Amino acid sequence: MKRSEVAALTRIEPDKLRKERISPQYLGNDRFHYQRHLEQDRVRGIIAKKMKSQKERRIIVAKRPDHTYWIINGQHHNEAYMRAGISEVKIWVFDSTGWGNEALVFNYFQKAQAKTT
Repeated sequence: MKRSEVAALTRIEPDKLRKERISPQYLGNDRFHYQRHLEQDRVRGIIAKKMKSQKERRIIVAKRPDHTYWIINGQHHNEAYMRAGISEVKIWVFDSTGWGNEALVFNYFQKAQAKTT
């Protein structure tokens, strides 16, 4: 996904999004506040597809003031990458003020994605 597409889906200004690479083990899931439950069948399907195509999806991530990284979109892909032993993943990252900010971005993204499917 291009920066402009991610910016439109998340309502984050394009210049606030940056590309990084990080170990998938350092990405957290805030299931208590906004993230959905992990679906094991979906993770297994991603592993089967991705390992054949070797195509990596960039995960959308928030970086909190305490310098921790939290997944906004891509938790199933991240779990699949960890299980497959991938040591570094591509991410789109933006600076977050906390879980409330992330929940808004998560909801914007989910609504925008629903309109395109």
